[in-house]
Amino acid sequence: MMKYILLFMGACLTSTSMAENLLCQVSINMEVQSKLSLQVPLDENILYANVQSFQMRIKNLGASKFEIEVYDSEEPSRSYAKGTLRAEDDEVRWTLWRRDILLETSCSLASARALSLLRF
Repeated sequence: MMKYILLFMGACLTSTSMAENLLCQVSINMEVQSKLSLQVPLDENILYANVQSFQMRIKNLGASKFEIEVYDSEEPSRSYAKGTLRAEDDEVRWTLWRRDILLETSCSLASARALSLLRF
């Protein structure tokens, strides 16, 4: 019985420590619409922005891999971008470029320097 309790506690600690602090940003036509610092636990899909008809989510896939999902309610459609975030300058970026809009969203590891730039 004690063995199962220890395994459960280990699993809880491991899943908690797998959360990553990210800084996510959304811009439309090169103008920043949203910047948000958030914690993304392993296997969680977190909504970080609602801009016009678009919803942006980030998912922690584990092993430093992340996926941005963008849902457009006007189409309706979903599109994705995947990337690995290991260093401060790594980022996952998704871009939509149409005649009427240039929409970009990106997420990177939150660092003290990046968090100080949160004001826009």
